[in-house]
Amino acid sequence: MHFPALPAIAYRGGKKTMKKLMAVAFVVSALCLFHIVAASAAPRVSKYDYVIFGAYEQDNNLKNGKEPIEWLVLDVDEDDDKVLLLSRYALENKLYHNTKEAVCWATCDLRAWLNSEFLNAAFSSE
Repeated sequence: MHFPALPAIAYRGGKKTMKKLMAVAFVVSALCLFHIVAASAAPRVSKYDYVIFGAYEQDNNLKNGKEPIEWLVLDVDEDDDKVLLLSRYALENKLYHNTKEAVCWATCDLRAWLNSEFLNAAFSSE
């Protein structure tokens, strides 16, 4: 699973603009990230259902392990057997990109982190 590329976003603002851009970028990345293929044996879900999928450290207590991730079903595409999910709670706080430069989604640091570190930490092949 890899995250789709989006058009380039040029940075032209101050700190407040950057914070808004990062917040929007995280939401966009979450929406892109969780456009996943549903397993054929998985139970059917409906729009606005909550589902559990994957696990990620959310309470900062490493002793009790990762917590299950709750997802809100935003859309169901039964023709392609896909669902669009958004995590119920913010899972992480990351910059869209670590340097102030014009960068597109395909090459930003957030997408690289989602495709590697987050993907490997939250999901397994099972």
